Amino acid sequence: LFALRRLRQLRQFYEQGLARLEDRWVGSGQSGEPFRNAGHPYARDLDLFGEGGLFELLSTTRTRAGENMLASWLLNHAAPDEISRRQTAIQELMALLDFRESLAIAGEDVRIGVHPNELIQWSESTARLSPYLLWRIGAPALAVCWVLSLAAWLAWGKGLLALCVSILNAALTYALRGRIDRALAGIDAASHDLDILGSILGTIEQQQFYSGKLSELRSSLRCHGVSPSQAIRRLNKRVTWLDAHENPIVKVLDLFVFWTPQWVLAIEAWRARYGAGVHGWIEVVGEVDALA
Repeated sequence: LFALRRLRQLRQFYEQGLARLEDRWVGSGQSGEPFRNAGHPYARDLDLFGEGGLFELLSTTRTRAGENMLASWLLNHAAPDEISRRQTAIQELMALLDFRESLAIAGEDVRIGVHPNELIQWSESTARLSPYLLWRIGAPALAVCWVLSLAAWLAWGKGLLALCVSILNAALTYALRGRIDRALAGIDAASHDLDILGSILGTIEQQQFYSGKLSELRSSLRCHGVSPSQAIRRLNKRVTWLDAHENPIVKVLDLFVFWTPQWVLAIEAWRARYGAGVHGWIEVVGEVDALA
C-alpha cells in the first residue's frame, strides 16, 4: 500500500507537469487566494493570484512554508544579486529530478498537515509547566514509588502503603490537570504530521548541492550536533507516546504514574533544546520548496 501510494503521488507529479506544458493547468492547482491583497500596487494588474493566475501556474510547492515563500517573492522585490542566486539554484534543481521527486512524494498532502505558524509559535514560547525541575524529577520518582507500593502489597500485604501512595499520586494528578491541559492544547496545535516535516528535512540534508544559495540553505541545517530531521523524529516519537494517554488502560494508570505529565515534560525538554532552531528549519524547507 505504501509503494502504491508513492506511485500515485509520483504519477500526479508528472501529470501536473504535463498539464502545464499543454496549457491545461487552469483550475487544477493552488490559486493563492489567501495571499491576494487589494492594496498591492501590481498584484491585481498582473493576475498574480486567483484561478488562472501566475501563482497557480508556478506553485507546485508541497508545504505551506513553500507557498508562503513563493507568494512573498511574487509580492516583494529582491536585489539583483539575490535574483541571480535564485536563478542559479533553480538551474541546478532542474537537473535534480530524483530530488524533486522525493519532495513531491513526501506525504499525502503536506499543505493540510504541516502548520508552520503554530509549530513556530509553540517552539519559541517560553511558557513551561512549573515548577518544571521539581516535576521532571518528582513525577518519575512518584511513579516508581507507586509501582513499588503495589509490589509490597502483593508480596507482604502492605495495602495501606499502596493506598496512601495511590491517593497522593491521584491528588497531584488532579492538581496538575489544568496546566497539563493547556500544555496539551499547544502541543496538539503544533505537532500535526511531524513525520512529513522530518522526511522533507531529511531529503534536503541528504542532497549534495553546488550552487551558493542551495549550499548555504543546506549548511544552515545544524543543531546541537543532531540533524533537524533527527530532532523532529525525536519530537514525533514523544508526541506519539503522549497520544497513548487516550488509551483506556493508560487513562487509568495515568492517575498514578503521571504518564501524560511525564511525556509533556519530555516534549518541553525537547523544546528547550531544539525550539530555537525550528523557525530556521521551516524557512529552509519553504525556500527550497519554492525554488523547486
